[in-house]
Amino acid sequence: MEIHEQMNVAAVYGAVKNGTPWSLFGTVSYLSEFNEFLPQIKPHYSTILLGGNVGYKREVFNEHDICFTDIFPSEDTIFAWTLKQKGEKIYFDPSVLVYHINRTKFKELIRHQNTLGKASAEARRTTRLSGQIFVKYPLLSLALPIVRWCRAALRIIKVSLPQFLLFVLLTPIYLIASVAWSFGFLSKGRFSEAKIKIRER
Repeated sequence: MEIHEQMNVAAVYGAVKNGTPWSLFGTVSYLSEFNEFLPQIKPHYSTILLGGNVGYKREVFNEHDICFTDIFPSEDTIFAWTLKQKGEKIYFDPSVLVYHINRTKFKELIRHQNTLGKASAEARRTTRLSGQIFVKYPLLSLALPIVRWCRAALRIIKVSLPQFLLFVLLTPIYLIASVAWSFGFLSKGRFSEAKIKIRER
């Protein structure tokens, strides 16, 4: 609320700490899913938000008549994209912090990564999010484990050398999980019809 009072933005979202640091699979899940929301990242305006740690101005819903879709767990990605299309601002502040309890069993990790891939593909079929080429040519998504590893590694090394070294050590598990993500991206999940309304200003 304090940040909302200081900043003229539609949404404020915060950082995520690893709630399962004792688990290899939990840490892989954390670093793969939340590497854009590390507590060491500096405050900045953003084009994304995190549904599990966010506050909105009420006017956002009243003025724009928008709602979340059923494309879980990419509903927050689509919502952020919609906000940006309407000219609204989103702000990240790491002082707004939550712990995330990650999936600590291998099967759960693989299953969830597969679900994330399905939702990510559906989000791109529904909107004009970046990555349209992977929807148009789905087989290219098989290269995404390496692409995603590189992007995550760059984000992590910029803010935390210890976490980067841990990430490198966990690379084999990360890549297996990312392959599950890619196979999810290739398949089509069952989602309710997206409800996105964008009115011209």
